[in-house]
Amino acid sequence: MDELVLNFAAAMAIGGLLGAIALALSSDGREFLSENAVALGTAVAVLATATSLYLSEVAGLTPCRLCWFQRMAMYPLALIIPLAGSFGSRKDVARAGLAVAGVGIVVSLYHVQLQAFPEQSSFCEVSNPCTSSPMKAFDLLSIPQLTAVSFAIILVLSFTLLRHSNPTEMETS
Repeated sequence: MDELVLNFAAAMAIGGLLGAIALALSSDGREFLSENAVALGTAVAVLATATSLYLSEVAGLTPCRLCWFQRMAMYPLALIIPLAGSFGSRKDVARAGLAVAGVGIVVSLYHVQLQAFPEQSSFCEVSNPCTSSPMKAFDLLSIPQLTAVSFAIILVLSFTLLRHSNPTEMETS
C-alpha cells in the first residue's frame, strides 16, 4: 500500500510537471495555466503535504532533518496559495509561490545531491541519515526528488502567473 501511495504521488508529480511545461510553451496553455494557477498550485501543495504526512504517520518513515526543512516550505504553500488567491492579488500568489517554493527546491536539490554522493559529510543523524533513501517511487525516484518536482511545478505556475496575467488582474487588491 505504501508503494502504491508513493507511486501515485510520483505519477501525479511527473505528469503535472510535464503538463505544466508543455502548457507553458504555448500561448493557449499559458493562458490556461495563468487562469488556473491558484487551483493547480493548491492541488500540488496539498497532494505533496498529504503524501509526506502519509509516509511519516501511516507508513512509519521518520523524516530526516532535510526532509523537515522541505516540509517547512511545502506545508505553508498548501495554505498560502489558496489564501493569497482568495484574499490577495494574483501577484501576491505568484510572489509567495516563487519565494517559498524557491527556497524549498534549493533544499530538495541539496538533499538529492547528498543522496547521489553519500560520502559527503552532513549534519544528519547516524540513525536517520539524509543520504539514505528508504523508499523510491517506481524503484527510481527518491522522496526528495519528488519533492523537488512538486516545487518545480509550483515555480512554473508562479512564473506563468506573474508573466502572463492581464496587467489589470495583477494589481494589488
